[in-house]
Amino acid sequence: MFVSGSGAAVAAGRNFPAEPKAVTLQLKWYHQFQFAGYYAALNKGFYREEGLDVTLLEGGADKSALAMVTQGRAHFGIGDSDLLIQRINGEPLVALAAIFQHSPYVIMSRQDRNIRSPSDLVGARVMLSNDQGGIQLRAMLQREGIDPARVNILPQTWNLQDLVDGRVDAVSAYATVEPAWMRERGVVPSIMRSVDYGVDFYGDLIFTTEAVLEDNRAETAAFLRATRRGWEYAFANEQELVDAILTMPGVVQRGVTRDKLLQEAADMRPYVLPDVVEIGHLNAGRLEAIGRTLADLGMVKKDHSLSDFMYQPESEARALMVRWVIGGSVGVLLILALVLLWNLQIRSRVRERTRALQQEIQRRAEIEQQLKDSQEMVQLVFGTTAAGIVMNTPDGRLVMANPAYYATVGYSEAELRAMDTRELTHPDDRSRYTALRERLLRGELESFTEEKRYLKKGGDTVWVRSTVSMVRGADGTPSRVIAVTEDITKRRETEDRLRQSEALLAIAGRTAHLGGWSLDLKTR
Repeated sequence: MFVSGSGAAVAAGRNFPAEPKAVTLQLKWYHQFQFAGYYAALNKGFYREEGLDVTLLEGGADKSALAMVTQGRAHFGIGDSDLLIQRINGEPLVALAAIFQHSPYVIMSRQDRNIRSPSDLVGARVMLSNDQGGIQLRAMLQREGIDPARVNILPQTWNLQDLVDGRVDAVSAYATVEPAWMRERGVVPSIMRSVDYGVDFYGDLIFTTEAVLEDNRAETAAFLRATRRGWEYAFANEQELVDAILTMPGVVQRGVTRDKLLQEAADMRPYVLPDVVEIGHLNAGRLEAIGRTLADLGMVKKDHSLSDFMYQPESEARALMVRWVIGGSVGVLLILALVLLWNLQIRSRVRERTRALQQEIQRRAEIEQQLKDSQEMVQLVFGTTAAGIVMNTPDGRLVMANPAYYATVGYSEAELRAMDTRELTHPDDRSRYTALRERLLRGELESFTEEKRYLKKGGDTVWVRSTVSMVRGADGTPSRVIAVTEDITKRRETEDRLRQSEALLAIAGRTAHLGGWSLDLKTR
């Protein structure tokens, strides 16, 4: 199954190259929101604007993107961090971009099976697929000191009914898709994430071969530019993309609905992190860390090299310099001719300005790299810290939050986006908290720490210690409110019990004292 690359209806009237270059992308699974960015780039004409005629090949359980690319039947494919093993073992693969900053592969079971940690998988029947997250999940077992041989690993049938009916105890799954399908069937799922056990891989890596890259460097750069535009458009126009996906062959027939696709879009955000890092961001240091993890677990040799695995595009700074030099060379030649006739000082001024521009370009390139490194660190801390972190607008609209915060309040991202998050604060604490928050927004406080109660979904109360700070825009007005929360419910319950005990002791002491005074009166 493929999606053609014409895009003529959407892109009519634009000035496209007369003969666009034919490019094929092999998806890793069936059509769903997981690939919405590619659909957007195709349907909105972003690929055509870059001179590309892109065909998207639908994936499936029996369609290997790795085989399609290495056999020359597709230019690009969608894979996972398992590609590192293939590269280390000699396959000339190149990783171009990572759409998921955290892999969404999880181990999913029925909640009533009481499988909560990797140790619970010993002796259990678990369906895994080697080319669909199997390496990552085996790494999680070995990281916890569990020999995968102690787990009854079965071939993946891709039929969730096997789990629902109890024919297996757990399955590998995509956190953005299968859990929602389980809940629809009335079964509460239990999720085990490898990131919680020190195995944090990329997901949905766009990859190609060295040969394709070498012969098509300009087309590869153009494909990545258009793809990033497509993903940015998809996350900004989720409803439109959902409508488009529902018209694709086989989608409705597989039981996919509008609500499922919208839920998938919401569930993807904590893994893609489109509001935190540039979509597709790859970090060489993190790829090396993944390689070391695989080597430490004996999955690859320790003396490996990944130096050529990550795609190294011409930096924007260098491209800007090259364009400036090429464009300016003609002007310089004309100026030199005039200089010979009119003013020898012009050449000196040109050289001086060139040096200043080059220094500015170098400075901006260094700042850009520092920002990318900082974003990577923020991303890792944000996704793995135990503390809840939330960013809201001053009027209480959710911008983003980490998994720990969603777990604290009990709401999903989609539910919080439909709420005024200020209403999560317990009514008895709201006036005090609001007063502190208003002082923060007026600039009277740089930050504040407050113990308060949240009303969780369902009405339960949770005590948190919340440290709140503010981010201002370029014009000095408040733009974001950031809160780091710690669940202190158990501590507060302990303190309440202590206070009750102290009160009872005080009452007992006063009673004993009064009894003694009465006895003294009788003897006087």
